[in-house]
Amino acid sequence: MAKAAFNVSELNNYIKKLISMDYILRDINITGEVTNLNVHSNGNIYFSLKDKFARIDAMAMPVLITMAVAISPYLGNFFLKLIP
Repeated sequence: MAKAAFNVSELNNYIKKLISMDYILRDINITGEVTNLNVHSNGNIYFSLKDKFARIDAMAMPVLITMAVAISPYLGNFFLKLIP
């Protein structure tokens, strides 16, 4: 029997619910090297956080730009706090 497909909103809501219920993931700090930094013309900042074994692709929307600039997400930096 085939599984029903999630639409994008359903998947996002499901993941958000899982994260909000997990006491560790609710307030998480992630350390990693900032790579592939790209400031788009719409104000979004696209980047990757990586360590020796893995990479996470991420973005900061214009609402979070003040936070992102304060943290200085420039290539080679090693700390970002992601706010859900």
